[in-house]
Amino acid sequence: MCAFLAGAAVAQELPDGVAAYDMALSVPETAGKAVLDGELRRTYVGRRLLAETARVPCRSAHGGAPVAYRRKPRALVFDFRALAAAGRDDAVLDLARELCRASMGLPLELPQETPACRQTELRFALELSVRDSAFARGLRHAPPASERKRVAREIGLFADDPSSFYREAAQGEPPEVAARRASEEGENGPARVREAMEDFDGRGAEELRPLARRWEKR
Repeated sequence: MCAFLAGAAVAQELPDGVAAYDMALSVPETAGKAVLDGELRRTYVGRRLLAETARVPCRSAHGGAPVAYRRKPRALVFDFRALAAAGRDDAVLDLARELCRASMGLPLELPQETPACRQTELRFALELSVRDSAFARGLRHAPPASERKRVAREIGLFADDPSSFYREAAQGEPPEVAARRASEEGENGPARVREAMEDFDGRGAEELRPLARRWEKR
């Protein structure tokens, strides 16, 4: 368990029978998140995600995903015990993916959202692996069932055939149905949907595939 997250996890513990749900971050939790933010700032995509989500509230909870974007009421929800168990490298990958969801700010999940944000997570992992040899080694030799293991496998899948990556990552209702619902519920309508998805399966994919191929050949 990483020390910087372990302290936040201990601070998050409450007596039996006391619910720990949707609380403001404590001082140790805020410090733990700051360490993760520092890892994100080492990459261009991480700095962009942090800037785009600076106004999204952060909350603390128990018993859920290590970190998850909640749409209503809008927040990034952290379970620091789960983050500590996962370790820093997996935690920062989880955070990059969920920051992508938060940056979109869509009122409901589109089928394109999951592959788009997992694509962003791959981009972050590849950028960080160039700057951090220890992270790169951990990505290549990740334990089974870890977030790093999934990301490493998806980098290889993306390098070989992006369409296979998108098919595996996609889920949910038909895109045209979800897009219509999002347009009806969202404040900015169809323009926001197009803006949120503009980097998916387009220029962003074209830029990412060579990075994935180079990583595979190292």
